[in-house]
Amino acid sequence: MNLPSEKNPTFSVIIPTCARPEFLRQCLNRLKPGFQKLGYQFYEVIVSDDRPETVIHEMMTTDYSWVRYVTGPARGPAANRNNGAALAKGDWIVFLDDDCLPQAQLLQVYYEQILQDSKSMVLEGSISPAGIRNRIDEDAPINEYGGCLWSCNFCIKKDLFITLRGFDEVFPIAAMEDVDLRYRLKQQGATILFLPKAQVLHPYVSNRGGDYIRTRVQSIDYFYRKHGLLVQISPSGFLKNYLRKLYRSIIIHGWSFRFKGAIRLILLETLFLYESLRQYFRPIFIENKKA
Repeated sequence: MNLPSEKNPTFSVIIPTCARPEFLRQCLNRLKPGFQKLGYQFYEVIVSDDRPETVIHEMMTTDYSWVRYVTGPARGPAANRNNGAALAKGDWIVFLDDDCLPQAQLLQVYYEQILQDSKSMVLEGSISPAGIRNRIDEDAPINEYGGCLWSCNFCIKKDLFITLRGFDEVFPIAAMEDVDLRYRLKQQGATILFLPKAQVLHPYVSNRGGDYIRTRVQSIDYFYRKHGLLVQISPSGFLKNYLRKLYRSIIIHGWSFRFKGAIRLILLETLFLYESLRQYFRPIFIENKKA
């Protein structure tokens, strides 16, 4: 096995993980030397683990000794990504999630683009669903036309990432921290180039429950308040999005899944609407209470 040279590789692939060994295994199997079309001398893989466990330690030591495996800061996904990026030797950082499946040409497509274009500093890959969706309350991040810069597949010049001070670690979960990074890049006038052939696949998973929804709403609220964008959202907008989501998911697509998961989806979306309204009006209630 050819390990990276002591010189800087082109790419440092950063994978944050937290107690998901089987997902991580599938992801790493598609980054191992020989699977990727790009030679391993051009990239390194860094896994930052927010919850190290014996089973993962053994797995990494036995099957993935070519990976740089480090303990994460246990302060959420944004901090975990920054932790891995701080160790990067490559001139470019590729961010992936532990539950995505990198395709064999992923790094090769990024590499070829860098060779022919010295000006682009942010490259966005595509995300397509893997497997079969069986229920209405299952979902997968899909980005097949660009414009998202989601954290499970993009490439950025390390110097630029450092200048931006990485992901904002105030975001407590994997929600909006990548949207925030994209917004800051746009504010600086950075061009984000979409490469559809730099592809990862993402499996369908069940929508997460109440605690996740509450924290996600807090992350969304923080993003809009941080950038002074509250004027772009309103209670009526929350309601319209709620009705639109239920219409698309249940009325249009419900028959395809025999309405499996419909009740759970309605409950989750209703909770999301309630928490969004509650978070939106919370400062007003606080000010009135002080008065």
